[in-house]
Amino acid sequence: MELYISERKYYEDLSCLVWKVQQLLLLEDTAVVAVYRGGLIPGQLTSYALNLPLSIYFPPNHTVLGVDVYPPIKNKKNILLIDDLIDSGRTAKVFLDKYKDTFEISVAVLYNKRVKGKLLNPDVYLEDTGKEWIRFFYDGGINGKK
Repeated sequence: MELYISERKYYEDLSCLVWKVQQLLLLEDTAVVAVYRGGLIPGQLTSYALNLPLSIYFPPNHTVLGVDVYPPIKNKKNILLIDDLIDSGRTAKVFLDKYKDTFEISVAVLYNKRVKGKLLNPDVYLEDTGKEWIRFFYDGGINGKK
C-alpha cells in the first residue's frame, strides 16, 4: 500500500508544520538544519518562514569532503532538525548522538511513520502515516521520469 502526497497537500502540510513548530518550540537562538535530500524543501521554507539561519546536514553516506553540516553552525544554542519523514529514526539519531552535547536539538518532520523498533520519535510532526510507503509528487522526477 502506498500513500501519495500531492504538491498541494505537501505545501499545506508544511505550512501547518511551521505553525505547529512556532507554537510548541522555543525558537530563540535557533538554527534550522535540513537533512540532505528529503529535508531540503521543508528546511529551506521553514528557515525562511521563521527567519532563522539554515544549514544542511549530510548523513554519513552523503558527506561532502568530510563535512557533515554546511555551513557550520555558529553562535546558536538550539537546532531545529527538519526532514520530510521519519521511519527508522536512524538519520536523526546519528545527528543527535554527534551534536547532543553541543546543542539543544528538536526534531520536526511532516510525516511520522509508525515503525516497530524505531530508534527515535520526532518532537514535532504533522501526521502519523503508519507503515505505508510514502510517494511524493516529485518522486517521478522531471516530467514523471527518474
